[in-house]
Amino acid sequence: MPDAGLIRACFNTIPESWSCKATAQLVLVNQLLAEKSFKKEIKHRFFAKENDWGFSIFKNWNEILNTENGFLVNDTIIVEAHVVAEAPHGVA
Repeated sequence: MPDAGLIRACFNTIPESWSCKATAQLVLVNQLLAEKSFKKEIKHRFFAKENDWGFSIFKNWNEILNTENGFLVNDTIIVEAHVVAEAPHGVA
């Protein structure tokens, strides 16, 4: 089975000069044991011309769907994004 990916996509109209530096932690919550939650961190400067960014491979679907691993409980997975962004540049 393929891997799961997480991609941030923006299709709003923003000035071409816009950019914003951000740090984000993406979390696949382990609902049985929080300390076994799966995390990836990104640090990136986003630009207006770049309308998507993220992880094309975040976690293997077999691992996510195996209920013994704690990510899938009652047909539900929980994904969190913790984002800290600097003030954007290139906007009025």
